[in-house]
Amino acid sequence: MNNINAAIQFSNENLVLQCELLGGIHRTIAQIHLVTADLINDIEQKLSKYDQALHILKNCFSIDEEAIAVCRSKIHDQMLV
Repeated sequence: MNNINAAIQFSNENLVLQCELLGGIHRTIAQIHLVTADLINDIEQKLSKYDQALHILKNCFSIDEEAIAVCRSKIHDQMLV
């Protein structure tokens, strides 16, 4: 297993644990999706992770406009590839 695959696996395991601790709608969960997406090469999987992060950020109790803008920018950048 290469380092990127190990990092993706670690992120996915961390995601499961954090979801159990924090619930599904939390800024930390969105951040894990963003980090994992940055590691993934497959465009469809990458966009799916970015979309999940964006959905979470839009539904957080305290909306973080800057984080939403960063997430939208990442999605836009992938659409140009």
